[in-house]
Amino acid sequence: MGPVTQIILNPVSTSLKNALNVLVLKELRDILLSLRRDIRCKVVLLTSVDRIFCQGVDLPYLVRSTPEGCRKAAVEMAEAIKYFIWTLVHFPKPIVAGINGSCIGLGAAMLPLFDLIYASDTAVFFMPYGKLGQVPEGAISLSFPVVFGNSLTCSLLYGSKKLTATEAQSCGLITGILWPDQFMEELIPMVQALAGHASQGMASTKALLRHQVRSNLAVTLENESLLLVDHWSSSEGQHLIRQYLRDEDLVELNWKNGKRRC
Repeated sequence: MGPVTQIILNPVSTSLKNALNVLVLKELRDILLSLRRDIRCKVVLLTSVDRIFCQGVDLPYLVRSTPEGCRKAAVEMAEAIKYFIWTLVHFPKPIVAGINGSCIGLGAAMLPLFDLIYASDTAVFFMPYGKLGQVPEGAISLSFPVVFGNSLTCSLLYGSKKLTATEAQSCGLITGILWPDQFMEELIPMVQALAGHASQGMASTKALLRHQVRSNLAVTLENESLLLVDHWSSSEGQHLIRQYLRDEDLVELNWKNGKRRC
């Protein structure tokens, strides 16, 4: 693909399909740091396999049998998310997301930090933070109000509302919708065309567009991490995670895409 580097999300170390655990987040961060220095790379494309783009945080990783184990896992996950999001926000080259299915939790929360987002018309976007009783990850408090405004942001986060691809496009979360049977065939030429543009101009434009988010990012991520650790390691947090993993909505969402939860 020449100047386009494609990252395919297909981890084997997670309990949930195409989810993000500490190892996966570190690998993604390391890849971005490497591509930042690679002069051959002009654009990064993130895709996945099957019909699940990303199920967000690998929640079974957080479920432990002792308070000490819960807190240790929570701290590890929160730190991994913080460093990954910091790297994503400060990545100077365009990043494109190709979403061919379910996009849940952090998988959806991080989308405003991408430059272009294309989804198949069967994609579903779901942020179950109300059900989990937790603050959202991914610096949403900085990015979502800019995209949606405060009213819709609250509706999405408090109400755990699901969005179709059409709804996601109409409210500005994604750039465009592609036909699922021709998804990669349509996506790749657009990304290659983007890679043909002047790198310096794209980097300068991105720096201007990201200036407000970057200027407030450190404090936001630190506060977010503290709140996540406290919740994930609490008895209420553990109960809500277990309840969510048993939730029929999650199973139904996976089965719609031809996959059952691991």
